[in-house]
Order: sequence, then structure tokens, then C-alpha cells
Amino acid sequence: GENMNESSRLKLLNPNNFGPGGTYEKTIEITDDYGLANDLITIGQNPDIDLFYFGSFNLPDFADNPFTAEEIDSLYAWSLRGGKMIISGSSSAPEVGIDFRVLEERWNFGIELVFDPNPGQVNIPVEEASGLSLFAGPFGEALVTDQGGLGQGYFNLLPENALVLAEDINGEPTIILDCTTLDLILADGDTHNILGGVTDGLEINSVNDQFWGNTIVFMDNLPDPPAIVIEDGTLVTGSFESYQWFRDGAAISGATSSSFTPTEPGQYSVTVGLEVGCMTPSATINWIPTQTREIEQLSALKISPNPARDWANLSLELSEGQIIDISLLDMQGRMVGADLYQGYLSAGSHQLQLDTSNLPAGTYIVALQSKGQIDKLRLVKR
Repeated sequence: GENMNESSRLKLLNPNNFGPGGTYEKTIEITDDYGLANDLITIGQNPDIDLFYFGSFNLPDFADNPFTAEEIDSLYAWSLRGGKMIISGSSSAPEVGIDFRVLEERWNFGIELVFDPNPGQVNIPVEEASGLSLFAGPFGEALVTDQGGLGQGYFNLLPENALVLAEDINGEPTIILDCTTLDLILADGDTHNILGGVTDGLEINSVNDQFWGNTIVFMDNLPDPPAIVIEDGTLVTGSFESYQWFRDGAAISGATSSSFTPTEPGQYSVTVGLEVGCMTPSATINWIPTQTREIEQLSALKISPNPARDWANLSLELSEGQIIDISLLDMQGRMVGADLYQGYLSAGSHQLQLDTSNLPAGTYIVALQSKGQIDKLRLVKR
């Protein structure tokens, strides 16, 4: 936006700051996907986007083209799959005639906006977070940062699984990490622009400049959310600080390592501890013992031709928009290759094509997971 174009944006594109020989040795490319497409769903469909910044927007654009529920759901699903987001200053601002709260209900946070005739509201890291790269990173220490602007904010509602990283001078939370999505949420986005003290130009000069650079480093170093794969009947996740496995939402006693071998059918998930202090849950995975697995053909999903040779067409009918996951499994329940599709689909008919040309002949399972239910179809490859 206009308060970042000649300041925050330029600092990200300066190779002395972000580049092979810079303070942080990764090069940043900025893509204005929403500005180009006027559609948030495009974010989740671009494989080259690692971090999405959702800040304020100007009144005419929002009034003429409001965000839809499908767009917000799609963005949330992208974040749950590992897309990283910075959500900045999404509050109600009646004084300027606009309501920015399009993400609050989906992420379950609320911001109290305070118009102060003597701006000076600040972000101060809580003791447990003061050593994080967000506040003490490669661009320097940023232990007290200004919110600036005519209005400042603090959270009056936090997501259920949130980690408070900073507070204002009154002890109210101002910066949080949503541990479910691993999204960073600021109560006042002016912290990241010229209204809060980020300077014009390419160089890192002020404390808010340092915080801005550190914010990008912090987000880049956050791990992906935990994922579960099945290896020879064992559920396996990545390397984290701690683990707790669940079956049908209930913690499994003693299941506190990076893998778990189930003996009963059910919906399994794992919550892992991260170095930053978050307890982050995985998506659930359905596990049914091979000997009791039953393949059901439900009307929502159809396959043709079946048996297949080089390809198979998946037909999917949805009565309402929802987040779905379609995967291909062998008869032991192990995933074959990557997900066929994972993300948001609107209500209606959808066609997806599965390349089966490189699959060995045999019988496979196409599994559709949505809203906690799994539909399964048997696919025969000749």
C-alpha cells in the first residue's frame, strides 16, 4: 500500500538486506497477486508463494469488490496446509468509514482500536518471546516498537490456540502467533509502515525497520505444520520438540514420540511442540486395518474409466463449498505419491484427471476426505 511502497517494500527488495550477500541470505520476490487478480483464491493456487501479507486496503476497492466467504475459507485452508501469513491491523475503523474485520471470524480474533490524540502505543515483547528472531534477529534488537498512526490497537479476543508475543504498556496483547495456522497477527499494521516509524528508502535505520526485517526472517524460519504419512502401518510425522498422538480426538496415553503404530481404526492426529512455544496440531488422517478395510462408493465421487490404463477421470459433486483432500492409497493404506488435490472447492460439479500411466498394475484406493468424513473408491489399474 501507499504507506509501504517507498519504505517497507524497498527494504525487502534491497539485496544488501535480503540476498546472497545480505544480512539475511535469501532473495525476496514480491508478487501482487490480489491486486492483479482481485481474488484471494489465486493465492492458494500459486505454488511460488511462501508468505502472504494481508494488511489494510483502501475503501473504494473494498466497497466495490468485497471479499467472499469462499475467498476467506480458501485463504484459511492455504494457511493450514503450510502457507505462511502476516495479518496486520484488521480492525474496525468507523472514524475513517471502513471495517477491516474480514478475517476476524475465520481466525477467531478481535482487535480493539483506540484513537489516541497523543500517539505512543508500543509493542513490548513478553519475557518468553524476547529472545525470538522477531525481536532479536539479524537486523538488530527491536524490543520496543511504535504502532504509530492516528489509531492504535490491542487484542480483545484471541484464537483458542494463540501465543502472545508482545503487549502494550498496559499489558494488553498486541502481537500474537496463531499456533494452529502458524500465522503472525498484529493488532496495528502501522508497526510495519511509515506511520509507525519505518523509514523511507532501502536502508535499515530505525527500530521499526529492524522489526520489519526481523519479521520476515521469523516467518521464514517457522516450520511447516506437522503432516502424517503412513509407513508400513505406522503413522510418522516430522522432527519437533514434543509429540502427543490422538485417536478420535482423545489423547493416547504414552504416544509421545514422532511415530505411532495404531491397532484400532479411527481418525488419528498429532499435536507437536515447536521451539517458539506453540503446540500445533496436524490434520487428521483416517486409518483402518487392512483386513477390515471396506471400500465404499458414494455418490459424491465417481471414477471413469475403471479399470484405467493411462488416466482416470474423477467426478466430484459438492452440495456446498468446503475444504477437501483427495489422495491415492495402496491397499495397505499407504499414500502413493502426493495428494491428488488439497484445498477449497466451491459447490457444484468438479472434474479432476489422474495420471495412472506410471502406476504398476493393481488395485488402489482413491480417498476423499472432507468435514471429518472419508469416501473411498476402488481403482483398478490394468
